[in-house]
Amino acid sequence: MQTNPKKIVQLISAAACVASLAACGGAAPEPAHPKPPAADSDQAAATPQDEPEEPEPIASLPPIPIGVPAAPGTCTPYMDRGSSGEGCAKDKALPQLQAALSERAADARDTKLAALERCEAFPPGLITALRIDLGPAACGDQIAAPVLAKRKLSPEVESTLKGLALGARLSRLVRKPPELAAPYDKAKFNGFLKAQFAPWMRAQAKAIHDTAAESAKLTGYGKAVAALEAGLADMRLVDVLRSFDLPSDLNDPAAKDAYFGTLEQLLEPRKRRGRDAALVGLLGFAEIGILKDVRVNKARALLSKVFGGSRINALDGLLLAPAVDGLGVASTQQQLAGELPTYYAQALLTQLDVTEPVTLSVLIGNGLPTFARTRLKGEATLSDETRLYFAEALFRLGQRYWRQADFSDAKSALSTSDSSHSARLLLALASTLTKGPGSAPKAMNQGLKSLTDVSALDALAKKKSPVQGLAAYNAALLLHLATPKDAKSSYFNKLAARFKKAERLLADPAHKRLAKQQAAAALATAKAVR
Repeated sequence: MQTNPKKIVQLISAAACVASLAACGGAAPEPAHPKPPAADSDQAAATPQDEPEEPEPIASLPPIPIGVPAAPGTCTPYMDRGSSGEGCAKDKALPQLQAALSERAADARDTKLAALERCEAFPPGLITALRIDLGPAACGDQIAAPVLAKRKLSPEVESTLKGLALGARLSRLVRKPPELAAPYDKAKFNGFLKAQFAPWMRAQAKAIHDTAAESAKLTGYGKAVAALEAGLADMRLVDVLRSFDLPSDLNDPAAKDAYFGTLEQLLEPRKRRGRDAALVGLLGFAEIGILKDVRVNKARALLSKVFGGSRINALDGLLLAPAVDGLGVASTQQQLAGELPTYYAQALLTQLDVTEPVTLSVLIGNGLPTFARTRLKGEATLSDETRLYFAEALFRLGQRYWRQADFSDAKSALSTSDSSHSARLLLALASTLTKGPGSAPKAMNQGLKSLTDVSALDALAKKKSPVQGLAAYNAALLLHLATPKDAKSSYFNKLAARFKKAERLLADPAHKRLAKQQAAAALATAKAVR
């Protein structure tokens, strides 16, 4: 069946309307996102960019932009609890904080944290920020506003609170777009675009723009949080725009191809802006040493979805030797090390003895604060156990954020004395990955073709040990990630053979199944290529 050219023209016009609103009564503003480091700059990738030398003064929160939904009713109890405490004795501050964090129920935990907001042992506003981070994401601006307006805060805490507040507003954007009930024809579709969808999208795009512009004035953790949420909001908008069903009278294969092809081209600038903002946020989180954070998980997942084939989470599939759980945790500070998010551990736990293996093992469950990294990197007499925990944290930071400096530091930490099987596996992996892309922008833009030197892993795979199968599997996986664009069937057959070998050597049944699946996928690809 031949497609009517007029239908294709109509659909291309509709795609332009959906993506840019130029045909729907006015264009949306460009999001004011910061730029990420250049993809070809390893040095730039190690540090968040565009930090002003003298940050602008941070005022109280601006009015909520039109288009940002109101905070949900679930925020009311959090607002009511704010600044309800009467202070605390300095020697009881950390035990009370630990008791609050040990509460599993969110309301009970927040009630105890709110009682500590005026405790002079903590920097003013820091406990409020912690309440926001541990509470509902959408409530941040409601919790922060009274504290920003009434209390004298340090520039760092002020920036953190404002970033969390702006991040909360961004998190509420692009959540419930107008819907058009099917079935519908072209006339109804166009009417819906102009009367309902276009005004909604313009408001959402402008709200992202205005909120991102405010967040560009921030520094540190606050800037990272707001940038990440701005990127997520823009990428959600792309996802919404991709989800339109076509009118029934324009729905045939050639027309659909024309529509979606044009739409993708028109969405490309917004995709890039969302990516750039998310990468700035991720680099900020990496600088702080954060390993565990739901926002990072969301950003990496959405980057992979919006940019099909993205390699931002490609290293998640690597298999590491199981770490020894922290045992014998006794002191309040050790317990807090395992419960406080990394940013707050950096602010409150700098007196921790991170050279003690148990302390370090619980701390790195959430991340590796900069004070711990600096202290451990400069210590020449670490025990092998502490050195392994340190190297594992460094490696996981590199795995999560693609910073070459993390892999290099992990390699340096392990190259002195530790000869355990787990250390050898980490060292072999770090040796390969120091030759990789070196940054998240490079990984996304240039691919992973440099991950081909797996000789250190192959050497481990040849020697009988508890990590023999893990080394074989990881070598195969890295070569799979480095597959050339013009790879022939012989390449995939060799990959299949590697995964089959790993399956034989692996002990864990789940790992064996994974290797078997990878081998089958490689053989299927070889057949398809052939």
